Amino acid sequence: MTNRIPLPQSAIILPMSKEGGVSKFLNLDEPSDERWNEFIEKYNGEFVPGQFFKEECVRFPIDHWTVTLDTTVTMTRRVTMVYSRLRTRFENFEGFRFKVTEKYPIHTVMALFGAGKVETGDSEFDRAFFVRGNDEAKVSALFDDDNLREMLRTRSRFMVVDIRRRGLLSGGRESELRLRVWQPNDDLDVMVTMFTHFLRRLKDLGVAT
Repeated sequence: MTNRIPLPQSAIILPMSKEGGVSKFLNLDEPSDERWNEFIEKYNGEFVPGQFFKEECVRFPIDHWTVTLDTTVTMTRRVTMVYSRLRTRFENFEGFRFKVTEKYPIHTVMALFGAGKVETGDSEFDRAFFVRGNDEAKVSALFDDDNLREMLRTRSRFMVVDIRRRGLLSGGRESELRLRVWQPNDDLDVMVTMFTHFLRRLKDLGVAT
């Protein structure tokens, strides 16, 4: 039987049914309608109802990109974790990939077996995070940003940021930047700010178009 991690009530966002056409993303200690309507208004977004196998979501613009805010579930043999997720697709002609997570003991083992950890040059950051990618120079350049590293330091718990390939029919040029956070309700604006910073850094490096 799967056990759920006991999440703090102030930190749970789950999709649930809709009434009267209004989104019912569930926040257990706040009126969810007001919270999400405020988010949509602030970021000029729109609510997209769920259908078939797709959950409901909110879509909004960041510069010329369209960003999706939704939830995703990660399941293991022992736990189920619900993440809030920001994601957007872009043309990635160089096929650049990276992933950054909070560092755990398993990452030390992975490094021993050649997982390819990238050092950023910030020893404090490198002790706290596990960063890897398929272009060490470009990964180092991405994280050569004091503001970006500080944002990650202040909001690192159960957070994953990565680029994955999408659109196999396009020859692998289309990629998706994702930021996933557990316990996201402390400040959704922080998620958006961090995601925006990653996108613009990737654009400056010639990765995201």
